[in-house]
Amino acid sequence: MRWFPLFWILILVGVVMASYDRDLKPFMMPPNSQK
Repeated sequence: MRWFPLFWILILVGVVMASYDRDLKPFMMPPNSQK
């Protein structure tokens, strides 16, 4: 699977983007999903 490394990169980017969206842009997330 030559695309396997890219798969992990997409996961890391997704996690980082989710963290920034949760910290810097809380209005993008539903209030119910905020713990």
